[in-house]
Amino acid sequence: MDGTLTATGSVENPIVFTSLKDDAYGGDTNNDGSATVPAAGNWGAIYIGATGKATFEHTRIRYGGAGWYGYASNAIQVEGGVASLTHA
Repeated sequence: MDGTLTATGSVENPIVFTSLKDDAYGGDTNNDGSATVPAAGNWGAIYIGATGKATFEHTRIRYGGAGWYGYASNAIQVEGGVASLTHA
């Protein structure tokens, strides 16, 4: 991402980036009951490119970190841009 991402939640209503398998937020979005459970690496990363800017406030980032070509990654990848995390 070389644009701007602003994720501003609150204590009572945080913004959540999570796995489709995570029934704790948003309910059973994949409609499989408890057949699957979330785990690290269920989804890739929020990528912040050279000119990108991301602000996360009262945000939860869960179960990301699937890398490319089988390599592990972080849930937030900053490649020269700016990321600000407050209560995240």
